[in-house]
Amino acid sequence: MEAIYTLLIYMCGGDAAMIIYDHRRGEVIDASTGLVVEQHAIDPGPEWRSYRPGARRCHVMYRGEPGALKFFKSLIPRHVYEDAKYIMEKLGLGGRAGALAAIMYSCKRFGVPFNQELLRLGGVDRGRIYRVYRRLLEELGPPPRIDDAVLFQMVSVAVRLGRPWLASMAATIYRRLREKYQGYRPATLAAVALMKSGLPAKEASRLLGVPPSTLSKALKNIGG
Repeated sequence: MEAIYTLLIYMCGGDAAMIIYDHRRGEVIDASTGLVVEQHAIDPGPEWRSYRPGARRCHVMYRGEPGALKFFKSLIPRHVYEDAKYIMEKLGLGGRAGALAAIMYSCKRFGVPFNQELLRLGGVDRGRIYRVYRRLLEELGPPPRIDDAVLFQMVSVAVRLGRPWLASMAATIYRRLREKYQGYRPATLAAVALMKSGLPAKEASRLLGVPPSTLSKALKNIGG
């Protein structure tokens, strides 16, 4: 049996899209284009990031930090810093030009405004930074939109629970939380948003792969 509902006006420029959930294939499909926006429901793992098999959960905690990137550590959100560090390690980037290009890419990826003051503090010619940034685009492609992926994840959760109206309410709350609490992982804020929309904490933790202790701490800091 398929659950069909209208939602996701946030990502469709104002016009609502008809979304179809195919429970047999585990797919969420845009009915107007046939685009499969999500497969196999959600990733039940503990992290939103993609690391090699067996890698430790946090690069920042367990490996050395690029010196150039460390210079900007206190000036950017932690999740942006972690992502930029991973990019620099993956592509073998170095220097402040590489650090700033990685930060710019990560900011776009997370929808975090890039602070132009970083360019002044870095003391690097902008042409060098943008040349490295172009290399990032060639190697990694345009920055994927994490927020869209998280919103689709919430849609899938709501549909599987047979409560699609939760997704609309949770998406509104999630966007408000993302603007105010940029230091939290998107999955954690999504779990908080679903809880504030009426989903029990245990279910939100399990379905979004957020450890109960992490969710409890976030709720305490955010409120609710």
